[in-house]
Amino acid sequence: MIDCREITRYLGAGYSCFWIETAEPRRAAEAISKQLNEFTRKDGHQYVGAAWDCTNVEQGKGINPLQPILTLDKAEDFMVMVLKNYHWYIEKPQIIQSIENRVEVWKGKGQAIVIISPSAKLPPELEKDFLLMGLPLPGDEEIVDTITFMQGGTKGDKLTITDEKRDLLVRSGKGLGRLELENSLALSFVTTGSFEPVYLGEHKAMAVERQGLLEVVKTDLTLEDVVGYDQIKEFAWPIQEDHLGFMSIGPTGTGKTYFMYCLCGQSGLPTFKLDAGKLTSKFRGEGDRLTREAQEMLTAVGECNLIIDEFEKQFAGAGGDGTLDSGSTKRETGKWLEFLEIKNRPKGVHVFGTCNSFIGIPPEYFRPGRWDSAPFFIDLPTQEEQVAILAYWAERYGLPPQGLGTKDMVQWTGAEIFACCHSASTRNWDLAKAARFILPAAKTNQEQVDALRHWAMGGDKWVPGKGRAIPATSVSVSNGPIKRQSVRLDA
Repeated sequence: MIDCREITRYLGAGYSCFWIETAEPRRAAEAISKQLNEFTRKDGHQYVGAAWDCTNVEQGKGINPLQPILTLDKAEDFMVMVLKNYHWYIEKPQIIQSIENRVEVWKGKGQAIVIISPSAKLPPELEKDFLLMGLPLPGDEEIVDTITFMQGGTKGDKLTITDEKRDLLVRSGKGLGRLELENSLALSFVTTGSFEPVYLGEHKAMAVERQGLLEVVKTDLTLEDVVGYDQIKEFAWPIQEDHLGFMSIGPTGTGKTYFMYCLCGQSGLPTFKLDAGKLTSKFRGEGDRLTREAQEMLTAVGECNLIIDEFEKQFAGAGGDGTLDSGSTKRETGKWLEFLEIKNRPKGVHVFGTCNSFIGIPPEYFRPGRWDSAPFFIDLPTQEEQVAILAYWAERYGLPPQGLGTKDMVQWTGAEIFACCHSASTRNWDLAKAARFILPAAKTNQEQVDALRHWAMGGDKWVPGKGRAIPATSVSVSNGPIKRQSVRLDA
């Protein structure tokens, strides 16, 4: 979206109707005022700013949303009228027609209207007349200015900030609006007597959760909590790319999401999880706005992780013809796919996807260029991996691992081994008794698991160039039965 801080360039070109979609109306109004004061047209004229909102009521009269438009009729040339939250009135027929009648007049007189509101809901009659703009979240320079401003407000406390501390505050403040920055810094100072990055992080988490499309993930897991997956580990860690992105696919319960949590925890970066189900809205254009805001947040934060869990469910219907939802799913999914492209993915944003099924997802969604590698296929754990997983969870729960062998864990995933250990611990049972109540999903879902494995391998065996995915654990490629290498637990 076009940055509203470039508005004078478009004013000079004759644009007369602007809509700025932002949750920071005061900051947007200040940015416009600053531009108008500093800008001179090539013909030597300067713009004059004016503002209107619903509190501008004439004595003894009610709210008249036509008032700012009529004011422009009587005003001198080159006046710019800023209308705050005018979306409450713009769908009225009288307002629509009044604006439509004056667009050419305003253009000839160098006049313009600028609507500032949290969401853009343009009537179809005016869509071609308005230029939609946005206000990016504060960058490094603006965050530093805000910190300096707040530092000056500490008065006699003489708060000093080292360069190292300031850098940490800037990194923690990315993704927050200016008012949110000021509030979190003020809260930190009142609570601790200094500016601490953790308060900015907490405020950022609240801002993300309030937005509703991204969920904040907090985890203290690391790759030491993962058994196996040596090929994914080799590819993903250490994270050296400016922006890393890959997808794992496999039967449910095999630890795809768990691995992503461990990888993100190891990175120490802020981690978010996409809830694309909230893209569906009864309001026209709401999904587009949520998508744009989420992507702006991720871009502003810069160094972070994004998990897209159960990709096939998040974007269910992406491969349809769009007749059920006016194409909104395909349109919004397309924006996320564009965001995932290596050439478009913001620097420092690492994206990790998981998928339980290839059904319903168009094949182009898996292609290289959109991700940094082919999908990694996470199969059911081998016997060696099962023994290692059992030892890990038994130790965590203080259980003796005896009494449960590989013959008892046929087709078990890591999730089922965990469930068995958890059940034994909470009920004070031994593992053998707890295992009686475990039924592996791979048995109840055998046909789907076989189909997914066949899809990943491109057949019944791993053959070079034939499969559609890369095995998560190293395999010996041959025309015979699959033979996995020993699991490197220290990878």
